[in-house]
Order: sequence, then structure tokens, then C-alpha cells
Amino acid sequence: MLKEIVVLAKSEKYNNYCIAGMDLSNNNWIRLVSDNVSIKRAVPRSDIICDDGKEIELLDIVKVCVKSYQPELHQIENWLYDSEFIWSRSGKMSIDDVYSNLVQKDDKYIFFNSDRRLPSYYINNINYENKYSLKLAKIEYLKIYHEKHEKDKFYAEFKFNGVEYNRISITDLEFKRQFNKYSTLILKNVYVVFSLGEEYKDGYHYKLIASIIPTEDFENYYGR
Repeated sequence: MLKEIVVLAKSEKYNNYCIAGMDLSNNNWIRLVSDNVSIKRAVPRSDIICDDGKEIELLDIVKVCVKSYQPELHQIENWLYDSEFIWSRSGKMSIDDVYSNLVQKDDKYIFFNSDRRLPSYYINNINYENKYSLKLAKIEYLKIYHEKHEKDKFYAEFKFNGVEYNRISITDLEFKRQFNKYSTLILKNVYVVFSLGEEYKDGYHYKLIASIIPTEDFENYYGR
């Protein structure tokens, strides 16, 4: 089955990629997963090369062949894609158009509570029709911290619906490459795609920022 999607997340997952976006047939979220369980069903780089020889980018409209719907307890949007089919790119879509059309769960929080994580037992007890693990939100003021240890880490703090969130990890690879030189950064009026990660060894699923999409090519930021 062919699906046409607009790419909204191209983030890091087990040294490969997590790819998600809006299914243009129904305006619902879709996350593409591979059959490689050794990398937690992440998408290898070789599979995100389109028929024009270039990698997919955020807001690209691409056609992908999917095999079956394969939801998991914490990620109901998952579809297994056919790795033998080369993805094709047909254009781009504006983030404003995506935001106005995307079907999303009505939740005043980023994934059910005001914390940076959710215990696995909590997710398991949520009714299927209420579950979700992807969310697009417009954030007025996003403060980002860059911590350099053995591996560079980016975290964000922000408010959503009056609720404060802190130390939300950023997995957007292109963003981290572009702003690696900054120790702190403030972005204003940006679109953010949130994802709920795999269960960690402590029994929690952590909330992640899978992509940061500006309205004007990051002209509205300043950093130091």
C-alpha cells in the first residue's frame, strides 16, 4: 500500500532515525518503523534516500510503501514500511498548513501530564482510543540548553497551556548540528514535534522533542 506523507520528524533513534509525519490521506499522524528489532525498529539512513538520491527533509511530501499497521502499547501510530521500495519526493508543504489540518488528540498536556516522563504502567492503562505518542505544538518561548559531557546533549524548557516543562531532551539531528556552537539558545514562535520514547531501563517513557520547525528559517532566534 502506498502512503503519501509530509515529513514532520527526522530525529535520532539508536544511531539511526525516527521518521514521522502526517498521512495526507486522512491527516492523521503516522510513524514509519522498520522490521529491525536490534535498533528498536528505527529507520536506517539508507532507507531515507529518495529516488533523486537525496535524503528526505522536514516538510517534504514523500510516497512510501507500507506493509501493515503495527501499533505498540506506547506508540499507536506505527506502520511497517517496505524497505525494498524507494521513497519518492513530490514537493513540500508549509508548516502552517500542516498545523491547521493535522488531526491531534485533545490533551491540554504534552502526553497526559506535566512531568518529563510517563511510567509504563500508566501508558498501559490508557484506553486505546485516547492514546497518542506524537504531537505538534506552537511554542512561544523555547529555551534550550546544550550540555557537553561524553556526548552532546540538548534539553529544552517551555510552557504549553500554562504548564511548565523542563529538561525535555531534543533528538532533532539537523537542529543539533546547526546549533552545536551555542551553550544556550532561545527560540520564539516555533513549531515543535514531540514524541514519546521507548521504555527506558528505569521503567519510564521520556518525552522527546523530535523536531523544531521555525516559521522563518530561524531568523527569530538569538543565542550565546
